[in-house]
Amino acid sequence: MPANEGRNARRIAAATVLALLAAGCSRPDPDPNGSARALIEESQWDQAVDLLKRQLIEQPDDVAAHFYLGRCYLNGSMFYPGAAAGEFETALRLFAETGRHSPISEYNDQYFELRCHLELAKVYLRTYIELADRGAPRSILQRPMRDLKKAAEAAGKIAPDSQDVRDLKSMIESL
Repeated sequence: MPANEGRNARRIAAATVLALLAAGCSRPDPDPNGSARALIEESQWDQAVDLLKRQLIEQPDDVAAHFYLGRCYLNGSMFYPGAAAGEFETALRLFAETGRHSPISEYNDQYFELRCHLELAKVYLRTYIELADRGAPRSILQRPMRDLKKAAEAAGKIAPDSQDVRDLKSMIESL
């Protein structure tokens, strides 16, 4: 092969590699939820939703993204109780399926599971309070109360001495 053809082939190969790297074929982002988490830390729940949904399209089994999306649905400008509960339940299921390892580096395994149950309890507590404030009959309030007690019980099995668990149980008794 003549020298010119060899140089051209190397240039084409180098250009191809650079194009692939620019197109995102390099190593994956070590913290794909980092941008969403930064928004959540600033209570910008609604802005984080789209980032988390995109992440879940790419990685549907991303436990952390489900957890964070549940928090967004719970705390955002619009309360979506069914979606929030579903995201926390999905995070718990995937957490169990993947060996009970916390997907969030700041949380140890036990604390992540506890947080999921406490966040789930917040969904049911908020649902109960909103329905009660609107004058819902006791028959309608039974389901969120049952689910709230179940989430509190699950959290209590993980960390019975946790102040959060004690506060939650006390709050339930006052309802």
